[in-house]
Amino acid sequence: MAYTASREPADYCLVARRNHSLSPAGRQFVLVSLLVVSLAISLTFAALGAWLILPFAGLEFAVVYWAFREIDRHAHDYERVVIDGDHLVIESCEGGTTCRSEFNRGWVQVRYIPARLGQRAAIAVRAHGKEVMFGRHLPEQRLLEVAQRIGQRIRNQ
Repeated sequence: MAYTASREPADYCLVARRNHSLSPAGRQFVLVSLLVVSLAISLTFAALGAWLILPFAGLEFAVVYWAFREIDRHAHDYERVVIDGDHLVIESCEGGTTCRSEFNRGWVQVRYIPARLGQRAAIAVRAHGKEVMFGRHLPEQRLLEVAQRIGQRIRNQ
């Protein structure tokens, strides 16, 4: 059975997004500023006879440009948990690809997974052998609180 959203508000909805300190226009300004400064420095050295700096400056700018493109590609990533009636829906969008998992509210278990060496903390939602991780876009200090809140909402049918 496919879950269809009703026009009435859901019982509970949490949307987590990445924190972006720069707007797209701000990122473009920073990128152009880096290009101008790098180009000015490399052309000055090339004029003084160190022409070999130009290819390295170009390579440096290509890497910085690629990094900014990756940031832009993930600018609209999000995670969403919706509890509505007998359904719990977890939806995540990363790099334009959306994944959606639906669970029966009565069978769901929510578990907080503490941080381990090399891994950050997360929330695991599981039912009938299917497990979905949640919380990539939440600060680690809030994950336990969110896991408890989702668990309470599930039990309070």
